[in-house]
Amino acid sequence: MNTCSQLKKILVVLAFASSILALIIPLGALTFVAAQPWWDNNWQYREQITITNVGSTVLTDFPGYLKVPYRSGMQADYEDIRFISQDGTTILDYEIEYYDASHAEVWVRIPSLNLPSTTVWLYYGNNSATSAENPAGVWINNYISVWHFKEGTGTNLSDSTGNFPAILTGSANWNNSNNVVGPYYNFNGSEQAATIASFTGGTVGTIEFWFRPENLADNTQRIIGINDGWELRFNWTGSGNNTPQRISYDIQRTGSNENIVTSTLFAQSQWAHVAFTWNSGTPNWVSYVNGVADNSGPPGAFNTNAPQSDILTIANRTGQASGQRFIGALDELRISSVQRSPDWIKQTFAMVNNANSVVIGGYGIRPKSLPINNILGILQKNECKNHPEREGCSQ
Repeated sequence: MNTCSQLKKILVVLAFASSILALIIPLGALTFVAAQPWWDNNWQYREQITITNVGSTVLTDFPGYLKVPYRSGMQADYEDIRFISQDGTTILDYEIEYYDASHAEVWVRIPSLNLPSTTVWLYYGNNSATSAENPAGVWINNYISVWHFKEGTGTNLSDSTGNFPAILTGSANWNNSNNVVGPYYNFNGSEQAATIASFTGGTVGTIEFWFRPENLADNTQRIIGINDGWELRFNWTGSGNNTPQRISYDIQRTGSNENIVTSTLFAQSQWAHVAFTWNSGTPNWVSYVNGVADNSGPPGAFNTNAPQSDILTIANRTGQASGQRFIGALDELRISSVQRSPDWIKQTFAMVNNANSVVIGGYGIRPKSLPINNILGILQKNECKNHPEREGCSQ
């Protein structure tokens, strides 16, 4: 075969390959992504996702929130999705909190969320794949408990760390409209949830959650607590540490009744992300609202007592009467054994609240390349079908 014939054949092959790709995916849907070896040939598609770091420090083992749209080729239950790190080979732990026909809401452990951004790969398109979720692997960075309120039905309240599952006293007020991430529970003042195992509070830590208050009448509504020694409460009436529409936090409380209080006044029927961090240094504690530092200070002997240990109660405090239970919605309630940094809390809030702008440049489809030998085989088969008399075609 002369050089001219070889060149013609190569051009025909390339044209044929282009036509195949055009049939698989419209050209308008293609987004070119960085070259990277294919992780696993059993997966037919991958997409590159770029996560923006909104802070000024690198975050290690950060649980990032991704809202993954359903793509043609995915399994209906998303069991074939996999997340691969920027290096193209490291498999990342993930947890699907919620999914429907249009999208999945997923938490993925990012080993290193660099500045200004980090890229991960989403793979899908394997009908034989089964779920590879590993919730405990997502929440390895000093999380004591993570309650997503993801169940949407029943009375069981799972803890993604596996440490402190809880039981709800009711099951009628699950909701998934006007939500934050997936389902949430709307406590009505008579219901609560209690952990199965005993919980021990520490002298260093973080508590964070999304909440939506719904009652303006009842004072000192307990959001979470252990007896009278460790509690977080929302106040609608009162003065001082019980200033209306603020959250006060008593931890390892003594007779001197040391409290910390948010500066923010919270509005009825509006979601807010709240975090409290504390340690033994200065500042002794910091409160955050919607990712921004809200208040701080060293309120005396705030955390000098021995840790409190008992059953932990959500939407109440252990042993407290029903008249002071929280009334409103709770979601994404987490407790850590470390004092989270301002950047950590800022990123946590931003990835949920600003998902479209924090996760950028992603979801560009790139199908697995067809090997050139396969293309040549298809070409030859098609040629033999039309011209069976030619050399190399079976008669």
